[in-house]
Amino acid sequence: MLRATAIRINSPELSLLEKVLSWQAVLAVALYGAMLVLWMYILTRVPLSFAFPFYALSFLLVPLFAWAGLGDPAPWQTWAGGVLIMIGVILSSSGSGA
Repeated sequence: MLRATAIRINSPELSLLEKVLSWQAVLAVALYGAMLVLWMYILTRVPLSFAFPFYALSFLLVPLFAWAGLGDPAPWQTWAGGVLIMIGVILSSSGSGA
């Protein structure tokens, strides 16, 4: 969201204040803050050893959404790394926790 906002407001006609206070920038920061609150809520409900592997999914989801939504290039190494991350998340979250 922040990158998409940066692309949209990349206009020399806009002042810095207009860029910072644009609805896209405000929405991006609000979503970022909401995700922080959600993450903190999750951490109060489940052990960090269970929750943190799911954070690693962002290293797969961000390139996926950037590729699908922004047209960013996604070389095969990105997808191969994503598969390895998914395997790690599955292994980490399926453990007995002992």
